[in-house]
Amino acid sequence: MFGRRNLKNRNRWLETTLSRVPSGSTLLDAGAGEGANSKFYSHTRSTKQDICIYDGIGDGTGLHTGEWDTSVIDLVCPIEDMPIEDGAFDTVLCTEVLEHLPNAEVAIQELVRVLKPGGKLILTAPFASMVHFSPHFYSTGFSNYFYEYCFKKFGCGVLEVSYNGDWYECLAQELLRLPSMGASVFEKALAVFSIPFVMCIYPFILLLSKLSKQRTSKIMCFGLHIIAVKK
Repeated sequence: MFGRRNLKNRNRWLETTLSRVPSGSTLLDAGAGEGANSKFYSHTRSTKQDICIYDGIGDGTGLHTGEWDTSVIDLVCPIEDMPIEDGAFDTVLCTEVLEHLPNAEVAIQELVRVLKPGGKLILTAPFASMVHFSPHFYSTGFSNYFYEYCFKKFGCGVLEVSYNGDWYECLAQELLRLPSMGASVFEKALAVFSIPFVMCIYPFILLLSKLSKQRTSKIMCFGLHIIAVKK
């Protein structure tokens, strides 16, 4: 439930945010992958970029999808060095990509470079995450302090910072993984006994999350949603 809540919250925010992008304006979807967000910006003149090296299986460590179809991609290149002229796009979108880059700061600099002055960078990334899409995984996530540093350095002003979830929701999400996390036969046997535990404690954590009103979001959350403008 909480894993789905993470995605549901993010998609709701993306749909609302991208609906405000002017029709016919230019948009770069950087690290677009399978183009899952394209339904939210179909009213724009979009370009989808990705490096297209992940196959869905990876190295077998961490969380994987099983398959990964990047046939929708228009521009195949590294996100840190795109063959795009300066200031080419009105809007740049980059969702759940930075954790898969060895140098996220360089990538943000490149995203700002291809953005027009006054253009908006719409960005999401985990605050804290498990290993996924390995070996293309380099960071568990980023805090608001990382974004403040980068945007100040590269000439952007932050228009919006919102937090997806809070500490309680993250705790609940990881507890729900207990039955599936056993690697050995012994661990899998113990995982069976974890199911009643999770069922008992889950409603309590859900209640705490609702009572907290996300007061713990800045300590830990699923991820941050950012809108920045190029000065």
